[in-house]
Amino acid sequence: MKKTTLILIVLAVSLASLITTGCIEARFAPADSTRLYPPRNPPDLIKVYRSKIPRRPFIEIGSVHACCHDDPTYLVLKLKEKAAAAGGDAIIDLEPYPEGMSATVIRFKKHRRYKYRRR
Repeated sequence: MKKTTLILIVLAVSLASLITTGCIEARFAPADSTRLYPPRNPPDLIKVYRSKIPRRPFIEIGSVHACCHDDPTYLVLKLKEKAAAAGGDAIIDLEPYPEGMSATVIRFKKHRRYKYRRR
């Protein structure tokens, strides 16, 4: 009897923790399915532009979506992880919605700092 009660308590606690924490789902949708980019930054180096657009030239490579979690900080972390895996440098246009958050993934264009002219 005591063993059965203990098992039921453990199951109830496990189920309650799953329900309260929820599971998070994050996915990337490329803007152009024929053009994929290799990762070049770890997630902690992905920049987040909440209200401004970067001054550097960039291209939009897709969008990321994360859902099913109540902590916005955790959702942004998942967006950054997916953006990094997709080859992005930053995320812009963060859009929260009731179930989660979405953003646009961008990749900075390589620019030539110096242009040499032949004389």
